[in-house]
Amino acid sequence: MRKILIMVLLVAFAAIVGVSCAKTADSGLNYVPGSASVVGQIDVAKLFTIKAVKDGVTENEGKDEDVVELKKLGVSSETVKKVSFGLDLTKTVKGKDPEGIVVIELTTAVTDQAKVIELIKKKNPDLAIQFISGTIAVIGTPEMVAAAARLKAGAGSASKNTALMAVASKANKNGLIWIAATIPADQLKKLGEKAGPDVPLKGDQVKDLVLGADYSDAAGLSLNIALTLDAEATVDELIPKLEQAKGMAAMFSGGKVTAEMITVGKKGTALTLTVAIPKAVLDELAAATNSN
Repeated sequence: MRKILIMVLLVAFAAIVGVSCAKTADSGLNYVPGSASVVGQIDVAKLFTIKAVKDGVTENEGKDEDVVELKKLGVSSETVKKVSFGLDLTKTVKGKDPEGIVVIELTTAVTDQAKVIELIKKKNPDLAIQFISGTIAVIGTPEMVAAAARLKAGAGSASKNTALMAVASKANKNGLIWIAATIPADQLKKLGEKAGPDVPLKGDQVKDLVLGADYSDAAGLSLNIALTLDAEATVDELIPKLEQAKGMAAMFSGGKVTAEMITVGKKGTALTLTVAIPKAVLDELAAATNSN
């Protein structure tokens, strides 16, 4: 799972291009196949308001010959406006990682699409890449990309998946990133079977997940997670355990992240976790990391 998330969602394109995007909207999900059980979007334009991120991408863009060439072809951090993604947890590639796809929406049409595909595949040979139009490219596992190419006007897409969109409607679409997931029944069973006796939450107790993250210099970093579980009793059982675990954050951060920055709660059968870390604390953590 972690390999496909890193490879498909970020490395396949952002590591080459340094993606930026405007305010995210759900339109990109029209090109994510309806079989996806996990969807999300990234507002990298907001990410670029973080000076360290912007400086890092700008510096790296000038060092990579392929990135320089892509920019000449009209694909750069300045021309990508939206990034959407999806994962199909019911299918795997070579029996290992789930099927995945990234949808890239550009501000201007790319004329030499073949050259762009060649440059991206140069560093990501296992991924499929196809331009749906001059301004929309899909990148991911071959089966998902082929399915995306067959979609017309959103019919059969993730945006028409009623159950998944009901979960996605709970997400904050104006944040830095949001992810919504429904957990397939067979996956729940497998997760439940794999969980050991000491694991406080079994896979088959989780019904869906919503995650959102945001950042601003004024508010710092905020992370919101909501897990819909099988019963309120499960939520009530987990809350004390998570409250006790909040002290771990202080330990791993050298006392910089305090328990007061983490809030555990419930909304019916949903277990909620909110983390709010001020910019000053983030700066301290970054300085400590750089000094090591």
